Amino acid sequence: MTGQINDAFIFKGRGFSIVEVRDGKLFDPSVFSMEPTAPCTACWQGYVAKYAIMESFLVMDALYINLVKSGPGYLREIGPVINGVEPLGPSGKGDWFNNRYENLTYRLNYTGSIMLGDGFIQSLYVHMGLQSLWKYENVFELVFESGVLKRELDRSRQMAGIRKLATRKKNKKYEDNIPF
Repeated sequence: MTGQINDAFIFKGRGFSIVEVRDGKLFDPSVFSMEPTAPCTACWQGYVAKYAIMESFLVMDALYINLVKSGPGYLREIGPVINGVEPLGPSGKGDWFNNRYENLTYRLNYTGSIMLGDGFIQSLYVHMGLQSLWKYENVFELVFESGVLKRELDRSRQMAGIRKLATRKKNKKYEDNIPF
């Protein structure tokens, strides 16, 4: 499988990649009767979202989704209004997503933890799926209850320890299967 595009998370004024969602999904397009189509092999889920914390609440602030009408050809299906925001069309040639929602501030009722990564170490890249947590310099775990941020934990030192063990070994299977 091709390396996948990560969803984004704005945390402490910085952009992070969402590396792992521990308990279920943050967003399910079927809630809005949307059935996304993969725009390319780097985005099999058919959408990418940007999340943030606003006043201690988890929100989806942007959604880029590919919706196609059934039938012959590749015709754009216009997505529904979400939280009062109508979707815009593609931003230009090369835009993979045909529905773009900006400034959504759509509150999510998520309970669980989200693992964020920043400072990906390119020399550890594996061309398959999403990258492992330990391949990021900065890792934070955010714990939510009913969409409210309850705890934030800096896991960067733990990931550095795992990275040290993993890169000491030359066995690729070992490197990609480190549990955390």
